[in-house]
Amino acid sequence: MLKSACRAYLPHLRCNACGTAIEVGARRDYSPATGSLLGWEAKWTPPLCASCDAAALAAKQKASMYAERQRRDHMTYGSKGMRDQSEPIDFAHLSYMQSCFLYAILVAADVGRDNQEIPSFEYLACALAATNELAEQIYTRLYADKILVPALASIANHTRIDEATGAGTINLRTRRWVLARDITGRSLADIFAVLSDRLDHPEPQEVKELWYLVAESECKKYFIHLCTGYRFGQPGLYSSKVAASIRHCLDHLSIGEVCNIIHYTLKDLAALSQRRGYARQRIYSMMPGSLRRAADYRLANGKPIHPWRRPSPATEPWLTTVLLDDVLKGGDISFETLKGKEVAAHVQRQLGVKDEMEPAGVRN
Repeated sequence: MLKSACRAYLPHLRCNACGTAIEVGARRDYSPATGSLLGWEAKWTPPLCASCDAAALAAKQKASMYAERQRRDHMTYGSKGMRDQSEPIDFAHLSYMQSCFLYAILVAADVGRDNQEIPSFEYLACALAATNELAEQIYTRLYADKILVPALASIANHTRIDEATGAGTINLRTRRWVLARDITGRSLADIFAVLSDRLDHPEPQEVKELWYLVAESECKKYFIHLCTGYRFGQPGLYSSKVAASIRHCLDHLSIGEVCNIIHYTLKDLAALSQRRGYARQRIYSMMPGSLRRAADYRLANGKPIHPWRRPSPATEPWLTTVLLDDVLKGGDISFETLKGKEVAAHVQRQLGVKDEMEPAGVRN
């Protein structure tokens, strides 16, 4: 206790602020050989007494808080300016693809009267689409088309404002979003009604493009899931060649049938990898050709392909649900039997049946 209470005062070293003698509490803080403070030599700053050092630290913290407040105010002003410059849009004139993307993202985010903010991409990706790449594509397109605008709740952390130009850079992965203003002042319930009505009038080519986006993402998700299970650990296994082979399969097979092809192809390759003459790298290079060969062989010889079942509603992404149930209106049958080259014709037949059921006055 006596040792801890002892202090040494150095008359030849004075506080740079108030001029009092510097106080040290341990020998390690003072060098008798040089007659100076060790900490002061390391920092190359003028010495301060304890009270002046505390006052300087408090002033520095206050200045830092003031600078942080200024930065947040500047970002808030910049982001408000970005939102004010965003033009209102007419949700009734969105393209069919935009309507499907927006409807899926609204139902995935559970947007309603009490919750009108759309979560960030990182939070909503798994619920929205089968792969992060497709979910990011949806966010990017809706933001580029000015359908989604940044929310003001998380401005300071996720917006970068250029000091010179005032232009803002949005972090698509972490920002929260809200809908753009409707040019006619529609409420959220009216926007949902407009989008639902738009989904009931599909366009064949747009639906075909959407089907391939969803089908490729579902097959990619299943492919990566199986590779993880078989311990095929090399990064980038889902290469452009694998994607091209799966796209070729989807032209002639349904999503469920392609999942069957992926399952048995990877199962055979996993068994082949246990043989002594097959290195892992050779197995990886065989994947694209094996997928295409397995599909072509079964189609050419009339071999039955048992389609895999549709994912359960608890795990299925919302974009897949919107496509199968709200757009194609086939549900499980669309997942198990509808082929890529038949999507446009399926939509044409769907529109033809709808026109025959509508009264003549309504069609005209």
